Amino acid sequence: MTHIKIDEGLFLVIGGSFPRCNTLVAIDEEVAVVDPGCNVEDLRALL
Repeated sequence: MTHIKIDEGLFLVIGGSFPRCNTLVAIDEEVAVVDPGCNVEDLRALL
């Protein structure tokens, strides 16, 4: 799993379960996960 910082608090997570699923993660006062193709452990590693 890798991630790319798109902007402050906005990340694209590349990799995951099904062959190369991607996930968008927005981090501010709250955390929003869009289309979570990654497993929970990968998302926790990003946070």
